[in-house]
Amino acid sequence: MDSFTQIVLGIATAELVAGKKLQNKTFLYGAILGTIPDLDILIGKFMSDVDGVAIHRGLSHSLLFFLMLAPLLGWLISKIEKTKIDFKSAFWMVFWCLITHVSLDMFTSWGTQILWPLEYRFALKTIFV
Repeated sequence: MDSFTQIVLGIATAELVAGKKLQNKTFLYGAILGTIPDLDILIGKFMSDVDGVAIHRGLSHSLLFFLMLAPLLGWLISKIEKTKIDFKSAFWMVFWCLITHVSLDMFTSWGTQILWPLEYRFALKTIFV
């Protein structure tokens, strides 16, 4: 899916989960969180074209990655926004922003390895990218 759509989805999800607590900062956090899974393309720049495409939507789009990253980023956000949001709310904001990113990518023809390290890509093939 294109980056703009993922950013908007991240903002909408962050607003839904933590909008009352973080107010206008949900735009910033949602945009960043909506982009994180696609940062694997930066690693792909150091690989061959075939290997770069093969790793995209792999580990960075998996439940395992989200379950490791959400507590870490939730803790970091709760420390940055000390009086505004607690760890639990920040964790859920991070988790849902990441999950909605992958859910949208599952509609594409390429799909995602949401159950990485399993090699299977879940693809609903309703959107060609």
